[in-house]
Amino acid sequence: MKKKLMIALLSAVLTVSLCGCSKNDGENVNDTEGMETDKISSAGIEYDPLDYVELGDYLGMDVELQSDYTVDDADVQVFIEQNVLAQYPNYIDTDKRTVETGDFVNIDYVGKRDGVAFQGGTASGYVLGIGSGSFIPGFEDGLVGVEVGNTVDLPLTFPETYTRNPDMAGAEVVFTVTVNKIVEKQEIAYEDMTDEYVKYVAVLSGMPYETVEDMRSDVRAYLEAVNESQKASEARSSVLTQLTKVCTVKELPEGLLDARMEEVLAQYTRMYCQDGSTLQEFVEAQGQNYDEFLDSVTQEVQADIESQIIMEAIAAKEGIAFDQSGFDEYVARLMSSYGYEDQDSLYENYGLTAESGKAYLQKVYVCDQALQMVVDQANLIAPQNDDADGADGDGADTETADHTEAE
Repeated sequence: MKKKLMIALLSAVLTVSLCGCSKNDGENVNDTEGMETDKISSAGIEYDPLDYVELGDYLGMDVELQSDYTVDDADVQVFIEQNVLAQYPNYIDTDKRTVETGDFVNIDYVGKRDGVAFQGGTASGYVLGIGSGSFIPGFEDGLVGVEVGNTVDLPLTFPETYTRNPDMAGAEVVFTVTVNKIVEKQEIAYEDMTDEYVKYVAVLSGMPYETVEDMRSDVRAYLEAVNESQKASEARSSVLTQLTKVCTVKELPEGLLDARMEEVLAQYTRMYCQDGSTLQEFVEAQGQNYDEFLDSVTQEVQADIESQIIMEAIAAKEGIAFDQSGFDEYVARLMSSYGYEDQDSLYENYGLTAESGKAYLQKVYVCDQALQMVVDQANLIAPQNDDADGADGDGADTETADHTEAE
C-alpha cells in the first residue's frame, strides 16, 4: 500500500517524462529566446553540463526491444475475435411467440422514476438473454410468458447496493417493455464472417465497414499505429536506460538537488494539501512514514536529474539548441494531453512559479530533442525467436457500451 502511494505521487508530480511522445523535425533552429545556450539554467542554478558528465559512446548503441512490434494475420484475427465477434453476435429471427427462460428477446423499453424517464433507462431494439442476470432483479423474470408484440409494465426496485449509478440505488421505477421478437443467437467464427455480418456490425458500432476486408484492413492499420506508438515509447525508455550505463554523471551541480526537491515538494503541497494541511500530515494520513517518503522522493528526483543532465550534455556537445516554435508545439501537446486550460497553469505545475516552470520545461524540451536524436541513431534490436510478442490486442480493447440503467 505504501509503495502504491509513492508511485502514485511520483507519477503525478515529478516531471514531464523524457520517455513520452516527442516531435523531431531534424533541425536545430537557433532561436534562443528565453533560454541560455552556453549554460543550462535549472531551478535558478546555472552550470555547464559537460563539466559534470563523462559521455560514453552514445551514438549507434545496440538497444534490445522486448517485442518486434510487427502485426500479422493472427494478430488481426485475435483482435476481431475479442472485440467484434465476442461483442456483436449475430441474431436471426425465429417464429417463437412466447418468451421463456433461455430465450434471447429483442425489446424496446422505457424506465421511469416518479413518472419521468431517467437517464440510461431507455433503449430500442436491445437484445436481452432471459435468465442471464444482466439486468436488475425482476426485469428478466417479468418478461417470461409475455407474447411477442405485447407491452408490459414492470414495477421494480433498484438494489440498495447498485453502484453503476448511485443515485438510482434503492429507487422504485416502472419499466414499460415491448417484446418485438424472439431471436436466436448465432455464434460466428472468424473464418465464417461475411460482408452481411460486417454491415450488421457497422450499423451497431457506427463504423463505416462494407466488407470483411474493410474490417480486417482497418484493424490492421489500427494495430500497426498502436504498435508504432508502443515501439517508440519503449525505444526511448530503453535508450535512456542504456545512456545511464554508457555515460557517467560525476557529480551534480551544487545546490541543484536541493532546489529541485524544493520545487517538487511545493508541487506535492499544491496538489494534495488544498485543505490547509501540511504535506507531512497528508503523507502520514495515507499510512506512509514521512522520512521514508522524503528518502524515496529524493532518490527519484536525483535519478531524474542524472538522466536529464546526461541529455543536457549530449545536447551541448551536438549543438542541439532551443527553438521557440518547436517548444510552442511541445507545450500545446502537453496542454492537450493533460487538460491544462492555459500555459501558466501548466508552467506552475513544474516550478515554484510560472516563470521557473517554463524555464524547467524549456530544459526538458531540449533534452527531449537530444534523446530523440540518440534514438534515431540507435540500432534497435527486435527479439529473434519465433514466439516474440506481437500486437495481440492487449490494451487496445474497445469498450462495451453501457446500454441501460436496468443492467
